[in-house]
Amino acid sequence: MQPSVGWIVLLFLIVFPAFWVAICMLLGELSGWRALAREYRGRLASPAGSVGMSSGRMGLTGYRNCLNVSVGAQGLGLSVFPLLAVGSPPLVIPWPAVELVRRDRLFGVFDRLHLRLGGAVTLVLYGSAARLVESWNTRAALAETPAALARAEVERS
Repeated sequence: MQPSVGWIVLLFLIVFPAFWVAICMLLGELSGWRALAREYRGRLASPAGSVGMSSGRMGLTGYRNCLNVSVGAQGLGLSVFPLLAVGSPPLVIPWPAVELVRRDRLFGVFDRLHLRLGGAVTLVLYGSAARLVESWNTRAALAETPAALARAEVERS
């Protein structure tokens, strides 16, 4: 006996969205986004600059052309393309909670920025998003993080 097309369509309309939500929630958990959202959930009140549809990697999750990055006096703003944002709400990470880990340059042009957010989650930004964060004079803000101050104290000793 063949199942009717109506039942297959109905099953698809129920299973596909449930599967989509489950995968998005899992990616948010694996990346560390949900852990950051517990403390840093929000949007920048007045972004000084932003780059949409950029790429990056947070934890175990790669965000290819779906990451929105903005900078402002409040800190670093991150959000995901709306269709992928289930379980990954917009974030505002204050500059003192953003630690610069490493910069990579390719052919003399800034290309990749490795950051530690909230002391635990690693974020790697590529291309225009990395250049935005770098060009927005975050060196001064990042230099004042507790980890940077501790390194400076060790270097002076």
